[in-house]
Amino acid sequence: MSLSRHKIREIIIKALFNLEFNQIKEINERELRKMVDYILEEENKTNKAQKKDLDFIYATLKGIKKHLEEIQKSIVHFAPEWPLEKISFIDRLILCLGIYEIKFIPDLPHLVAINEAIELAKEYGSENSSRFINGVLNAILKEGENC
Repeated sequence: MSLSRHKIREIIIKALFNLEFNQIKEINERELRKMVDYILEEENKTNKAQKKDLDFIYATLKGIKKHLEEIQKSIVHFAPEWPLEKISFIDRLILCLGIYEIKFIPDLPHLVAINEAIELAKEYGSENSSRFINGVLNAILKEGENC
């Protein structure tokens, strides 16, 4: 049985949290796999993760790291009242995932990416996180920036 896309996104957010919290700039494939394996073990999901799930997780994490500067520029542009350092840690990570999915995964419907980001914000963010993330991601769609 495969993991749900929502669960996969939760794992990605947890891995991003680990990378950012520990200020890991470069990570090799083996270390990335160990980190994801650890998260899956903690969630008792190791036996449910299929190769396609893991491939998606690894590709997304590597893609976010590769395009992080561009993603952060989008956040700054579309949330000008909120400097990056003032946005909560978890909200920044959720925005990074949402923006990555909108800009760099062409076969994923934009509304799915936004809805998933909103759900993650409701689960992991503050009371206002979902509205903030919805506003930023919708502004990106409205302007059509590289979408």
